[in-house]
Amino acid sequence: MLGKVSRGDTIIEVLVSFAVFSLVVVSAIIIMNQGVAAAQRSLEITLVRQQIDSQVAMIQRAQQYDLQTWKDIRTNAVDTIGSFSAVTNTACPDSAGLGTGAFFVAATAGLTDTTRYGASAATYQKAVTYARADVMGDDTALFEPKSYGLWATLVKAENFAQLSAYDLHIRACWDSVGTNVPVTIATVVRLYDTE
Repeated sequence: MLGKVSRGDTIIEVLVSFAVFSLVVVSAIIIMNQGVAAAQRSLEITLVRQQIDSQVAMIQRAQQYDLQTWKDIRTNAVDTIGSFSAVTNTACPDSAGLGTGAFFVAATAGLTDTTRYGASAATYQKAVTYARADVMGDDTALFEPKSYGLWATLVKAENFAQLSAYDLHIRACWDSVGTNVPVTIATVVRLYDTE
């Protein structure tokens, strides 16, 4: 009697094996890409939060020590502000879509004072990577501060006549990896006028 004859894999078995292997590889690549995109978004949010905190700190410093800049910011305060979500559902706004009173602040040479810059076409652009304000350059005589997807608006608080308070709305909008909807962050800080 002859021994058992072992037969090789058929073409169907090879194709099924290849299909399963391909499915596993493609799934792994998709999961890795989603992980990288989530890590990138997390880094962007952290950097934008730092930019927002920097703007708040410079405005609070101006309120306490740089009265001319605070007066300039206060003069451009608005009574109401539009909804952030309505502006940014599909795309980040350009300088015309920010509304009245939009601005950002930058440190002047020597870091002793701050200056208010209106968010105009010359000083504001949509963010390329993440929202930020470039507020200092190497050569401050030639450097023009610019904001990329980051702006502030000072709004008179409710019962302004009695409270003498303002709500500082700082908003950021940028296109991030892995999503077709812009990422937005907004924060509000209440400032009481001491004059």
